[in-house]
Amino acid sequence: KSTGNNKIQKNGNPISEITLPSKYSIGANNIPTSYKYTIKGKAAAYCQPGGKTATGKAVKPGLIAVNPKQIPYGTEMWIVSDDGVVYGYCIAADTGGFIKRYPTGIDLFMDTERQCINFGVRQAEIYILE
Repeated sequence: KSTGNNKIQKNGNPISEITLPSKYSIGANNIPTSYKYTIKGKAAAYCQPGGKTATGKAVKPGLIAVNPKQIPYGTEMWIVSDDGVVYGYCIAADTGGFIKRYPTGIDLFMDTERQCINFGVRQAEIYILE
């Protein structure tokens, strides 16, 4: 359910609306306590209300666009921008145009255009979960 919150908070609640499965835990500084590896990349915000992902799911915060050659669809991740904005738990479900310029980049779905503008493009740490 959309909260309609347009603010992007550093070290605040995750933007993603997908609940972190209990098999994972998040430790200090919003870093997962275990993960396979990390990718440093650009994260851009996008908004497409009513849209569908490349995998056929309805868009929502937590289903993100990736380069499927780098991060296969279905990959579970935890994302935190370098300046402390927590996107949180997400799943690779779409391919975005942003990927053409930044092969290791990701597009993060946001509920509103205002959230997208507030987030913009940031460096992020992408934790690939187990």
